[in-house]
Amino acid sequence: GKKYYQGCFFGGRKKEFLKMSLELQKNIDYDLQNNVIATWWDESHTNKYFLHTTPKCVSPSYAYPEDWNLDIPKKIIQLNKEKYG
Repeated sequence: GKKYYQGCFFGGRKKEFLKMSLELQKNIDYDLQNNVIATWWDESHTNKYFLHTTPKCVSPSYAYPEDWNLDIPKKIIQLNKEKYG
């Protein structure tokens, strides 16, 4: 796809969110049955799902990388995993 959707912050309307969750669970279970683990776990599956389902998006301000200096407001800071494990 042309966009990458992070798994650190997401939500939605109940019906659509549950539909997505069940589809992701089905795909993850299928992979596990075939000894496949997606590179970025659930985030990889979420991005594949959004290739065919266009989500409503919020500003990248809601997943602002901790060590970056972007010209957008910081709403939620995403911690650097290398620092905190």
